[in-house]
Amino acid sequence: TQELHPRDRPETLWVQYYPSRGFTVVVPNVYVDVPTLASRPGGIIPMPGWQYQFHSGEKVAFKTPVCEMLDERIGNWFLHERDREAAVIRSLLEFVRDREEDLQDGTRLL
Repeated sequence: TQELHPRDRPETLWVQYYPSRGFTVVVPNVYVDVPTLASRPGGIIPMPGWQYQFHSGEKVAFKTPVCEMLDERIGNWFLHERDREAAVIRSLLEFVRDREEDLQDGTRLL
């Protein structure tokens, strides 16, 4: 395994959930001027076990073993909850449409 000098380790990191990618560890991109990490001479060095996912101007995302565990245990929960919310909204819309005439009659009385 590759040992990193403390100066090469990220000082700040956070875990972020992306619906298309799951959980990722995100670190500040201290090499903003590096066009791609694949051709990074002296660019960001991931910690052992981290897999590069993507980067944008100021951040770089990696998949880690802990992120994979989070994906397996709770990652689908986010999608499940989104689907349940959509089902509730569809149900409410159907309820209102089925009672449209009654609702219009009620508003006329007011």
